[in-house]
Amino acid sequence: MALGMSWYFSNRNHYCGCRVRFAADDVMREKVQLIEAQPTAEQAKGVRKNVFLAQCYRMAAQYVFEHPGARLIHGTIRHRQGPLADKVIQHAWVDLQDGKVFDGVLQKFFEKTSYYRFWRAKEQRSFSQIDAARLLVNGDSSKWKDKRDRASLTDHERRLDKRVKSFFRGPLSGKASANERTKAFRILAKALHPETRNGQGELNESSY
Repeated sequence: MALGMSWYFSNRNHYCGCRVRFAADDVMREKVQLIEAQPTAEQAKGVRKNVFLAQCYRMAAQYVFEHPGARLIHGTIRHRQGPLADKVIQHAWVDLQDGKVFDGVLQKFFEKTSYYRFWRAKEQRSFSQIDAARLLVNGDSSKWKDKRDRASLTDHERRLDKRVKSFFRGPLSGKASANERTKAFRILAKALHPETRNGQGELNESSY
């Protein structure tokens, strides 16, 4: 399905938390199309009907966590019209590695070439499934220390990293279903999220 600027005009309020007023005649002059893609049955698992306003990082990371083989992309996009025209906006999306992308805000799949052209998207970082789990467990899916920054990891982050890897060798292995992986992640997050710390600011020993 080809979605032109008229589609964007009607959906712009949902995108990245931006609320922009456009001139309809300027919008309709654009010829760039955003083409929706048909996902496989496996890719469509877990996709919701909701729109997740200003939650691109979390929703993209969650999708990659639940779908082995997908890559989490952190980068930038630029609006084409209105007061925010040409403003660079930090954004996250999913590269499905087969010519399609998944947008976590809209919970829709698009042809990669049309998505990148429409949003003038530029990639900055790419993350694996394990990286996505780390981001989610740390509670901030927009940030992650690179391996070259490992010396700056806190003791808490090092223990998170170790526990995440152990889960991927066990209940989060490729043989587990999406639901099983999600359940395992929730157990992991409950055990290791900073909110489980005791009054002294340390994680309870039972968490490990």
